[in-house]
Amino acid sequence: MLRSRQAVTLFQVPPDARFDCSGCTRCCRGWRIRVDPAAAGAIARTGHAAQLRREGERWFTLKTADDACSLLTSQGACSVHAVKPAGCRLFPFRLVRTPDGVFVGASHVCPAVRRNHGRPWSEHLPELNGFAAELPLVGDEPLPIHGAARISWDAYRLLEARLLEELQSGETGAALWLLAAAPAGVLTAESWSERLAEACRRVEPPADPWAELEHRWACALLAEMEKLPLQALRERRAVSFPLPQGGSWAGRVNALPSMGASARLTSYLQGVLFRKFLVVRRPLLSNLVAFQLAPRVLGWCAALHRLGRGGGSWLPEDLDWAVERCEEKLYAHAPAGAWNDLLEAAAAEFRWVTG
Repeated sequence: MLRSRQAVTLFQVPPDARFDCSGCTRCCRGWRIRVDPAAAGAIARTGHAAQLRREGERWFTLKTADDACSLLTSQGACSVHAVKPAGCRLFPFRLVRTPDGVFVGASHVCPAVRRNHGRPWSEHLPELNGFAAELPLVGDEPLPIHGAARISWDAYRLLEARLLEELQSGETGAALWLLAAAPAGVLTAESWSERLAEACRRVEPPADPWAELEHRWACALLAEMEKLPLQALRERRAVSFPLPQGGSWAGRVNALPSMGASARLTSYLQGVLFRKFLVVRRPLLSNLVAFQLAPRVLGWCAALHRLGRGGGSWLPEDLDWAVERCEEKLYAHAPAGAWNDLLEAAAAEFRWVTG
């Protein structure tokens, strides 16, 4: 892990990660672009006030017919580049401030991030330092797991290490099982180690109900992402799946081609952990459910991309499309409220199954 000090900020950066903007304008399309107040005033002074919309206390750019930011020129350049909003200046980086420093992650919606194209991330740290200074500190107090259960930051480090081991071994589920069964109170590093050692002496989680539960809630995530009929997915009935290239494929979710093990998928999920996805926006168990189901949901999305191009051998572009889709719809850019109820319900059912 590469560490670098800029002013008073300790950054934690993946050692081999690279990025430089390729000018693809993907970050300017597909979502509402929020404008911070300082940028809104500066943009108005450039004569582009008509391209902004105010909603209560918040500002957004208008969108064109092809779902792009209205401040994007026909040549694909930002017309207010010198004063563009803070979110645009920060993209694709995502920062989380913890007791161990500011962890730097990045959105895989960006093609340059997915290709690992450009300069080492360490060379971008001077630009990020100003953003880091404004971040809230996550982990100085015990983090919520579910209900009255909490976890100390020292114990969270051990949890993350366990999840990385599970990714490498392919034997996932133990960490989720232990957190789902966590009692009220603070889970410390010592008690986490004791619970993990005890779990490793037993055959848990039970295979059949756990697999069925994962299938049920993975179907729920896919249904929400792609607006598909949930009950039909859960009951493994035939559904018309929209394909990314246009058209549709009719079949059962369990009939989608299996992608199998993938080093690229493992690397992506390691990055999701590194950028501290588990400790922001929602209680830890809710986020861990989404993380646990990621291989299945990403595999289904990759399969739809493969079917859309006519089948054949698996190609890197299949998983690339799946990662971009899941980043935009679930793991990075979806509004928290869109997923809170679903993931909290999933977390509650995982807790119930643990007894």
